Amino acid sequence: MKTYIALGVAILSGISIAYAIAQEQKYLASPAQLQKEINDRNRIDPMQNPRYVSSDKVMKRHILDNASGVVGEVKDIIIDENGLVISLYVDFDRLRLAEPIYMNYKDLDAESVTSGYRLGMNKKEIEELYPSLLSSIETAAGEGEGVKKYSVRELIGSSVVTSDGDNIGNLEDILFDQEGSYVRGIYLNINYKTVRNKAIAVPLSVINFEPDNGRIHVMIKKKFADLIVKYAKDS
Repeated sequence: MKTYIALGVAILSGISIAYAIAQEQKYLASPAQLQKEINDRNRIDPMQNPRYVSSDKVMKRHILDNASGVVGEVKDIIIDENGLVISLYVDFDRLRLAEPIYMNYKDLDAESVTSGYRLGMNKKEIEELYPSLLSSIETAAGEGEGVKKYSVRELIGSSVVTSDGDNIGNLEDILFDQEGSYVRGIYLNINYKTVRNKAIAVPLSVINFEPDNGRIHVMIKKKFADLIVKYAKDS
């Protein structure tokens, strides 16, 4: 039997992921570049745009064994501050394993398929590895590693505030790439002054996730927030 140190999903190579993220974040040099990026991202309804996959769809994906049999379900996704997926929170309910576990995303011998993530191991191998994964659940979730990491489930619905403290709306969705390996953008629902319930897609790198009394809110620098609100008002 193969020895698996950790579970994760190796969908894109480290080089291609780094390149994709770099491409996503180039625009931040000026508000003018952000304006161009927002125009591009919202030319088509973001929820209908084939470039994006909603967090709801990603978290409904199945976990498959190497014979394409369903063995579990994705319950949550852990991302870092740059939008890279760090781990998946998986319930191996079809194997009747006791508790959900975090699977380290980058080390898993797996591939993305239409219905979910197919692991490179059979049911017996998953069951044998399960105890070691369960014992290291905090590490897989990102505890104690010195890197900021966030639960997608907890981020959905977070308030959106400017660097001046104005609440301008909420985070309605997180938009992933087709492979479900990194975040391409954030879907923000703007409710500010005369702008009511206007949702638009913006790049992840225009925002910061900030802790607030046990919750996370989305913070946007004032100059970028003003541009986003104006776009929502005019579109």
